[in-house]
Amino acid sequence: MQRNIIDEYGKGYVHFNFTVKSLDGTVHLFFAEVHPDCREVEDVYHCTALNTIDSGHCIGCKDRRSNLHHPNDGGYLGGHKDVGFPFMEYDDSDSAGEDEWPTMIGLSEGDK
Repeated sequence: MQRNIIDEYGKGYVHFNFTVKSLDGTVHLFFAEVHPDCREVEDVYHCTALNTIDSGHCIGCKDRRSNLHHPNDGGYLGGHKDVGFPFMEYDDSDSAGEDEWPTMIGLSEGDK
């Protein structure tokens, strides 16, 4: 499962792909957009099966999760604004200690 958290001016969205295997063994790829604290059906904003040609554009996922697939016809709420929010995360390949700074994602080397 691939997922990405998007923050657009205080509104949060989670985009993710998951697979479903039908009774005949066929595997289908899905896209979903949900509220970050999804607890109710109303927190699912969009959920759809994807076609092999789907490669919808999402600004919120293009830098952090470029391999996350989106439907061509849109329908999802988040990821349409270029907010330039600098996400922070630790590099999984390193054993980051408490005294190490996280890697800034979305900033050029000169902006750090």
